[in-house]
Amino acid sequence: MDVQMPVLDGIAATRQIRASEGGSSRIPIVAMTANVLSDQVASFLAAGMDDHVGKPFQVDRLLDVIDRLTVVDTTAETVPPTIDPAIQLELTAMVGQERFHRMLAMLADELTQRFPDKTDTDRVQLAYDAHAMVSAAGALGFLELAGVCRDIEKACTTGTDYTSMLPTLGNLRDRTLHEITTLRTADAA
Repeated sequence: MDVQMPVLDGIAATRQIRASEGGSSRIPIVAMTANVLSDQVASFLAAGMDDHVGKPFQVDRLLDVIDRLTVVDTTAETVPPTIDPAIQLELTAMVGQERFHRMLAMLADELTQRFPDKTDTDRVQLAYDAHAMVSAAGALGFLELAGVCRDIEKACTTGTDYTSMLPTLGNLRDRTLHEITTLRTADAA
């Protein structure tokens, strides 16, 4: 993906591809650009690109990246990120990395407190906790978690079954906590 294209640049094109439906949304995308500063490369990755190759590129480097991204590992389960990289990038640019990390830590604490592993869940309390997490998770880019919390809140307040959604909530909680730890550790390095 050429980063600097007329009309639609590579970052915007990548975001559109990643937001599309179906298998094409996960096609490997490699940035090809002369912009290779670390913050520029980080913006490519945050937009959903898988790697980058600097211009003028070396054929061996390009082929290595293509090989790495197109080899299918049948033993590993691919787990998509829980955070929307575009929201993460925008929020970090707006509030700074240090404050973004504090916000992630607060979300992790809230997730752990509001949704501990337990089977005796009170419907009223769960609706309250889920409601609080809709905006907290959504504002930081954890849109899938926010959506599940919204569904659980609705089920709790309308009197319908919510118990079938609890395993999904637990899985998303664990994935989100893991991703928060990974983000904070990677950025600190």
